Amino acid sequence: MDRYIWAMNFVGERYLLAEVDGEGGNLAGFVSWRPGLVVGLYIHPGWAGRGVASALMERTEAAIVADDDNGILLSASAIARSFYEKRGYRVSRRRDWKTRGGLVVEAFDMEKPV
Repeated sequence: MDRYIWAMNFVGERYLLAEVDGEGGNLAGFVSWRPGLVVGLYIHPGWAGRGVASALMERTEAAIVADDDNGILLSASAIARSFYEKRGYRVSRRRDWKTRGGLVVEAFDMEKPV
């Protein structure tokens, strides 16, 4: 959590949360972004496949486009790759990526023109 707070305060990341049961409810997921870049998308496993990720990405992409960016970049895990491809993103390269928590995973840099 500390790294996300740091990113909001010092890097300028913006966040959008999906809550269940209204204010103070359970967190179903969140997305973070900076101009032109989706930094992270997380969906609680209990909410996977229920449209939460699509709703968060739709709003995030609209916010990025509103900033007059030329395109949207992101890095996707192997599991998430098909989700983004269905949204119009294309792989630009494959690489190993170190998460904020220190885990190294296979990642795909992707881009979507706007």
